Amino acid sequence: MKKSHARQGEQAEGSSSLRMPEPSVGWASVLTGVFLGLALLKFGNPVVLDKMVEVPRDLEGVLFQPWPARWAYFPFLGLVAVVCFLRFKHLRVPRGLAWMPLGWLLWQALASAGSVDPAMSRSTLIHFGIAVGMYYLGYCLLGFQEVRAGMMVPMLLGFGYVLWIGMDQHFGGLAASREHFFKEHPNWEREFPPEFIKKIQSDRIFSTLVYPNALAGAILLLLPVLGAFTWEMLKDRRRMMGLVGLGALIYGGGACLIWSGSKAGWLIALGVIGLVGWRYSENNWKRWSMLALAGGVGLGFFLWRYEGYFARGATSVGARFDYWSAAWNNAKSHPGLGTGPGSFSMIYAQVKRPESEMARLVHNDYLQQASDSGWVGALLFVLILPGSLLWLYRYSFRCQQRFWPWLGLVGFGVQSTVEFGLYIPALIWLAFFWLGGLMADGHAQAQVQVETR
Repeated sequence: MKKSHARQGEQAEGSSSLRMPEPSVGWASVLTGVFLGLALLKFGNPVVLDKMVEVPRDLEGVLFQPWPARWAYFPFLGLVAVVCFLRFKHLRVPRGLAWMPLGWLLWQALASAGSVDPAMSRSTLIHFGIAVGMYYLGYCLLGFQEVRAGMMVPMLLGFGYVLWIGMDQHFGGLAASREHFFKEHPNWEREFPPEFIKKIQSDRIFSTLVYPNALAGAILLLLPVLGAFTWEMLKDRRRMMGLVGLGALIYGGGACLIWSGSKAGWLIALGVIGLVGWRYSENNWKRWSMLALAGGVGLGFFLWRYEGYFARGATSVGARFDYWSAAWNNAKSHPGLGTGPGSFSMIYAQVKRPESEMARLVHNDYLQQASDSGWVGALLFVLILPGSLLWLYRYSFRCQQRFWPWLGLVGFGVQSTVEFGLYIPALIWLAFFWLGGLMADGHAQAQVQVETR
């Protein structure tokens, strides 16, 4: 009976209307939302490719080109300084699992000391440092419950622009860009790496991110929480407005996910939909019926759409096994500190088969951690992401407000087994901030439960 009342209390807490926060929270969350929204638009390239990102030379370039990750360093320091000034009196001290990101970052610094590629490890370590900084910004100073409208509105605008660019690419933008590129670069075969040319020649959309699967990762991470926020923001004004806003966001996100051509993203999205159905179904019979229906329809459409891909031998799956095998063998050869953060490309170039495609990242964040920083580094990262999400399940699954960011992080964490979201600033900075905020709220909820026993 007590557990039932506790769950009802959590649901009531999560479903409450948006409230105006105190000024310090409002300003801090707005600035954080602007920084992360800007990251989504401008820092969508992996940090290991940062030297290849062309520095904008005019206003048009600043507005429409991606920015090198180093352009984020000073804005990040300014954000931390301002938020600390506004919220220092409300500082929270990390507990338990919340210390793992700091331990992981220190271990990455140790691994960098003996790196086979010191320059790459330095830039990767700075990138990780910003991610961990965002985590503690969320945990120590804000918490997810406190950043509602202030952070979500800039994020919603940024995400909406990402979807708009993706739809524009699908409806002719990619073809026009491809024609312009080959006209402007007649010596493209010598000037650009093969993976970039492959991306240009493909019809798969990628929007402001480095490539299509990264766009799928952004949709998996953002659509659940921003969709829930859109509904909550509009439903009190007029229910039909809420339905239209939520429907437009779901349509844009779903369409861009399909047009990205991400097979793993599609399958993960089916799992996410299954979790939503499981949470909102009243009994097990309805739960299993909905799961069977959604799974059957989704998998059937998936197999129909990608029949040709599987008939050709699913080449990208085979390529990933090459990357994973190289990372696994490197982790076994360097179990202590690995070969240094971001160093996989140098290792893979030495062991790859002549016919294999070159890769700069493992396409599995957990295996890359083992290769780059040894088994301890991999274990710490597992404790940060999957470990924290498992711990947060009991505090998030039944809470309307915390369920949606938790769900987005689950999708992101699963995709990290086949992609490299950890190395893309636009994704991991946002994911770590939300994770830190959810951990702060989870610890607060756990303390309440202890005090009421």
